[in-house]
Amino acid sequence: MGGRGNRDGEDEGGREPERDRERVIMAREAIGTGCELFVDANGAYERKQALLMAECFADEQVTWFEEPVSFDDLAGLRLLRDRAPAGMAIAKVRPLAGGRRFRAYLATGTYREELADARWVA
Repeated sequence: MGGRGNRDGEDEGGREPERDRERVIMAREAIGTGCELFVDANGAYERKQALLMAECFADEQVTWFEEPVSFDDLAGLRLLRDRAPAGMAIAKVRPLAGGRRFRAYLATGTYREELADARWVA
C-alpha cells in the first residue's frame, strides 16, 4: 500500500486469487475515493480469470492492473490491454535485459503503460 505522503495505494495480489477481490474492496475502503488504487497480480491469473478480475477491480476504481497474466504471455497481455475496462491501464514492470530486447518488447504494442528500469535497458 502507499507509504507516507503517497496519495495512491497498491495491493499486491495473486498469492491468493480467491481473496483478491475482497482485499481490493478493503484497500479501497481504507484509502477512500480520492486516491488511485493499483493492483499487482504478479502474473498469477489465467487469461479469462484476469479479464473477470479486471471487471471486479473496475468496480473499486482500480486504475492500474500490473501483470494480470505472466509477463511473457504477450498475447494474453495484449488481450487484457484491449479488453480492460475504460480507465484501467494494463501494465508490466519487469526488467528486460538489453536495449534490443526492451525495444522489441515495446514494438509488440502489448503495453500502453511501461516502467523502464534504466539499469536493465542499457
